Amino acid sequence: MPSQSDQRFTFDLVGSEAPLDADVERYLALISGNLWLLHSDEARVLLNDLTESPQARLRKLEALARGKESSND
Repeated sequence: MPSQSDQRFTFDLVGSEAPLDADVERYLALISGNLWLLHSDEARVLLNDLTESPQARLRKLEALARGKESSND
């Protein structure tokens, strides 16, 4: 069984209704501005929740990042 640190993020954009490039662009911009998300267990759970659409998962990830920014202010 892989350890928690061996887990990788997944972001399934197949079948999304929004243009693929726009979602990828938003995701990359979010991660590049919030590198801590790469190590966040909460972010990992949000990204791997396959009951949500890719766009919904991205919106939740953006909300998580905004929440962290506002708590640091």
